[in-house]
Amino acid sequence: MQRPRIIIVEGPDGAGKTTLVEYLARELGARSWHCGVPVDHPMIEYMDVAMVGLRREQTLIVDRFHLGEQVYGPIMRGGDRLGLRGRLVFEELLRRMFDPVIVLCLPPFNVCMRNWQQNHTNEYVKETAKFHDVWHAFSIVATSLPKFTYDYTRTTPATVLGMITQ
Repeated sequence: MQRPRIIIVEGPDGAGKTTLVEYLARELGARSWHCGVPVDHPMIEYMDVAMVGLRREQTLIVDRFHLGEQVYGPIMRGGDRLGLRGRLVFEELLRRMFDPVIVLCLPPFNVCMRNWQQNHTNEYVKETAKFHDVWHAFSIVATSLPKFTYDYTRTTPATVLGMITQ
């Protein structure tokens, strides 16, 4: 039996995540889910979201997921509540249940910054210095899952679709 696909789309505010998620969901006929900041324990909340795709045995596209805790936790909340061990365990569970892939949306800093400045009152990060730290943290984020980097200033959503469906 083929495992369902989970496509995790991560990146800083203004990187084109939501636009890409909407495109992929439409093209793949998949369900999309936006994860906000975990309220209680990240592992439990992330597993709840993953179970949505598993129960339906279909592709699930997640707009922000566990890598966000690695980035936003230390910058916005004083610590990563998932931690390295939790992230590795969670990624192993994803590998056993799904065919996972991460798409890291990361256009150049100045492009993200311009987008963020136009809409930052509606974004999670409100301060310029923290926005810089978030963009930099995503540029070096670690994962054991397959990862593609997407820069919408250099390539198209169709190219991403082709890379993740090979």
